[in-house]
Amino acid sequence: MPDESQSSRRGRWKILLQFGVSALAVWLIARRVDLRESAHLVAGARAGYVVAAIALYVVGQVLSAYRWRLIGVSVGLVDSFAHYVRYYFIGMFFMFFGPSTLGGDLVRSLYLAEGAGGRVRAFNSVLFDRLNGLVVLVAIGASVESAAMGGGCDANVLNRRGFEVANLGTGMQKIHTVHEWLRVSDMARTAAVITEMVRLRGAGAG
Repeated sequence: MPDESQSSRRGRWKILLQFGVSALAVWLIARRVDLRESAHLVAGARAGYVVAAIALYVVGQVLSAYRWRLIGVSVGLVDSFAHYVRYYFIGMFFMFFGPSTLGGDLVRSLYLAEGAGGRVRAFNSVLFDRLNGLVVLVAIGASVESAAMGGGCDANVLNRRGFEVANLGTGMQKIHTVHEWLRVSDMARTAAVITEMVRLRGAGAG
């Protein structure tokens, strides 16, 4: 009975800690982010695109958790897929709202160690998962080939002369060729983006 009572108290403190960290994260976001402006941007976004983006993100993270589980199980860290997904999302939370991305990796490795045993193996599984992603990125980068295209951009000249300039695409197709074309709707969207940037810049300056 004493062991069960102690375990119950430890569980309650863990839940309180999680709520405390979440509340702190929300408070920090509220201090640093213009919530009114954020609400304006969200209201202007297409709901279908937002839902699709969130769904794709969640699916990507679940697949990453599955990859991590394959690594963990291969070194004896046997736990359910649901638990791996849970640990992964907890780690993502601490990665976003913690002081560094390493905090999220440390947290999910500790959760895995508590659930499956072995802190060293749990941490190494997270490290190998990170290295696996790095290898994939390097492989993708190594396979990229450069290609020449017609024409150039004035931004190159301006940046070389000390003026910080960035390009905004207008949706042009077959750029700098005799067959160049674009959709008027794409140009209108770019104009709307520029108008919003100017408005935000003016609001910030004021």
